[in-house]
Amino acid sequence: MDIRALPIKITKDKAIDIAKSGKNSLISKLILKNKDTHEVRLHYIEFKIVTLKIHKNKSIFMKKKHSNNINELKILVNGSTGAGSIVQELPVCEMVKNIDCNIVQYSDKDERRVRAKANKMAMRLTHRFMGGIPEIEIVKIESIFRPYWVVFFGKVELNTRVSYLPIEADGFVIGM
Repeated sequence: MDIRALPIKITKDKAIDIAKSGKNSLISKLILKNKDTHEVRLHYIEFKIVTLKIHKNKSIFMKKKHSNNINELKILVNGSTGAGSIVQELPVCEMVKNIDCNIVQYSDKDERRVRAKANKMAMRLTHRFMGGIPEIEIVKIESIFRPYWVVFFGKVELNTRVSYLPIEADGFVIGM
């Protein structure tokens, strides 16, 4: 299987070091303090890039004229959790060939939910910074995959609880 994915920039050993340090979380440090890494797997998760055009509507209460600006905004929506984030600069994707289908996780969010998330985020952002209620148009929705190193602390067996931390293998951290 061939997929369009972000390149891997963090090595397996570096991912183990990040996971052992608790990924800058006090709770993770406490939980994983005395545990050893047992297994590290590569996993690809599908994300949707939603490109929006935002048209500023002229307020009927304002006397001065606004220019007819059309702003473009890109929102990255996680196909697994449904969380969204604004993309300032789109990273360069590459075609990854001959990927095992067991390490690829496709989006379980339908297109309607992805569109709703993108609209809600764009509305909140533009209302906060531009005021008024803008007209939002979805131009396109693209699919990309982000690589993650999943570091398991303990042996992975059926019907047993195991601690794990996903580490972004592409080097980009969302929400920090």
